[in-house]
Amino acid sequence: MPLKRRRPLQRQVTITPRALQIFLAMQQLERSSDAWYDRHAELHKELACRPWEYPLDSAECAAHIWDALENAAEAAELRRRSETASATS
Repeated sequence: MPLKRRRPLQRQVTITPRALQIFLAMQQLERSSDAWYDRHAELHKELACRPWEYPLDSAECAAHIWDALENAAEAAELRRRSETASATS
């Protein structure tokens, strides 16, 4: 009898302002540094990720979370640019 391989469901992630702040700080750090992994642990806790969703930038484990963070960062940057442009006009 063939085995059924369970695949974890991709849950919806709520990107908090604090999570976005941690993510943006991680972008400024070198990937293999201790500081990056410290921020990664903070981010993992802030998002209430499951233990198997580690590391967050892994394609196999949590790519959907990393993608959501990247999209939120892009949206925040676009929002900041539009606010700056409207303030100078």
